[in-house]
Amino acid sequence: MRRPLSSSTPRPCPECSYDLRATTGDLCPECGASLGRAGFPAMHSADRDHLAAITEGIAALRTSVLWTLLLWIGCVATPTLGGVAWFLLLLASGWRAIGRHRLDKEKYLAQFSSQGALGAFTSLVHAELAVGCCVAFLTVARSFSDLPKVVVVLLVVTQVGWLGLISVNNLLILQLARAIGRLCDEEPVTPLIRFAPPVILGAAACFVPLFFIRLLNDLLPTPLPAEIATGAGLIVAVGCIGGFASVILIQAELTSASDALVASRRTRSHEPQVNYASLRKQRVVDEPPTPGTGDVIPFANDPADDDAR
Repeated sequence: MRRPLSSSTPRPCPECSYDLRATTGDLCPECGASLGRAGFPAMHSADRDHLAAITEGIAALRTSVLWTLLLWIGCVATPTLGGVAWFLLLLASGWRAIGRHRLDKEKYLAQFSSQGALGAFTSLVHAELAVGCCVAFLTVARSFSDLPKVVVVLLVVTQVGWLGLISVNNLLILQLARAIGRLCDEEPVTPLIRFAPPVILGAAACFVPLFFIRLLNDLLPTPLPAEIATGAGLIVAVGCIGGFASVILIQAELTSASDALVASRRTRSHEPQVNYASLRKQRVVDEPPTPGTGDVIPFANDPADDDAR
């Protein structure tokens, strides 16, 4: 909880240094300079644009996390919608890349590049998008003609790898949200956040058996026993529960990080500004001493000079 500035804290005008503690309007009563809300100096337009771009990037990441999970479930749990869901999942991965690009364009991700795996976030997002394009291409090819078994195996392996990259990037987005929160002195939303990494990766692992069971049913002459498919379905249900729990945690952390970032930037812009121009005007310059006033420091005569004379 951030406390407002005390009424005893000076709030000088950025133009004339007039104390604005009793000012409630949008103009300085001394010089007429434009102020922000409640007599504070207004945030610069460039800072507002920079902050808006960062929050939009975080919002894009938050949207991508939600839709990747929903479409992931549509790809795996609903075979009839699988072909369409794969293409929609590619759009969700593209939206994640747009959010990363917005943050990278504002040079905001550079400060987290040395914090563990966050340095590889950009590369992994690009890899996710590239693998998603491969999956979409192979899915279209499979829908138009019967592919060789080797290509079918390659398609399934690529799908599993794509879902794995999505899970890893969701985990990195959670770490990014926590890094922003720590930067803004914000506590985690819940202590359960420590269990988020195994939940995110475990939810992805729960979908892998169903992929290979369907692959074996396509390759083998006789389908596998129904009990195996039922067990895989139960594992997928557990993965869906874990996926929704992880998305709720990531969404809460991203929202908290975005709010903390906005609040910290506003607080920083509302801090008392030092009017360096006024200080330079008030600076007193000592005049140089005039000759003959006794300010010249005498030096001792060199004995060598006496001998020369």
